[in-house]
Amino acid sequence: MKPLYAISLIFGILAVLLSGMHGVGEVLQDGNPPDILINAWGTPPNGDGECNEGNCFPAMTILTFLPFQVVGILTIIFSLVLGMIVVQTYREAENNVPDVPNSAPPPLKSIPYKRGQHIVIGSILILLIGGGFLAPILGLISAITRFIGSR
Repeated sequence: MKPLYAISLIFGILAVLLSGMHGVGEVLQDGNPPDILINAWGTPPNGDGECNEGNCFPAMTILTFLPFQVVGILTIIFSLVLGMIVVQTYREAENNVPDVPNSAPPPLKSIPYKRGQHIVIGSILILLIGGGFLAPILGLISAITRFIGSR
């Protein structure tokens, strides 16, 4: 096992768990998101009053027209998809599956294809749906370590 593949797997799993926790908090809330910036957990853990900064998992969502429950369910679904991507990438790396050549049309063909790009895309989707800010950063660290490990 290459150490960078293991590090990539660990950071990917942490991103999945953290974004899933955001999704659970969003499912438990009522109403629609008031703005693009939201708190994934609408009230503090003890249930009294409003959130103070730092203890209610700040997040961002572009789906302000949907109820919190739908946003939370989508966040959980995309978290699970990101988890499957991370685990599959790790398994392919451990089995020495060769990189797939880039077969995109000519302007996009110049972009080198390495495993890990789909982790970046999944992390960006998690950010835009409501998975918080730290989970996408952990996903990007996972993709970067995977890219460095594949060299």
